[in-house]
Amino acid sequence: MKKEPENRFVIKKAKRWPVFWSILVVLNVAFIWGNSLLPREVSSSLSKLVGHILGLLFGTDGLAQGQGQGTLRKIAHFLEFCSLGFLLYRCAQLVMQNQWLHGVLPLAIGVTVAALDETLQLMVPGRGAQLRDVGIDCGGVVTGILIAVFILRLFRKRTCPIPKRQS
Repeated sequence: MKKEPENRFVIKKAKRWPVFWSILVVLNVAFIWGNSLLPREVSSSLSKLVGHILGLLFGTDGLAQGQGQGTLRKIAHFLEFCSLGFLLYRCAQLVMQNQWLHGVLPLAIGVTVAALDETLQLMVPGRGAQLRDVGIDCGGVVTGILIAVFILRLFRKRTCPIPKRQS
């Protein structure tokens, strides 16, 4: 028997989503590691530029200099890994049936990426690894996972309302 074309389209479309989210994960990790492979001078210049732009937008130039630049770099670490946690959770949710693994596997992968990120910095002249950065990165991953759980559950409740009981 022949299958209807609509069914094949739906199946193919459903299989595309995990690939789409996986590509976003790979791009996110490439961005994170790409920044870690930049020499100290280049990374510092980029941080100053971003701090200056944010200063212009928000009316302060404190982020572009001194201690503000260090704070900006830590916030950037946190946000990079927050997005990674969100994307990893979404991938796990689409691919795995076991709900317990939806949070555990993204956390394990996120911690591994964070540790490798700091290890990569050891190979770049003028850069070094800090255990504090791994902690900030892991905090970002956990936050991203929690945001994903919240948003996806909120979205599911709006699209799939719970049927009312009939008395």
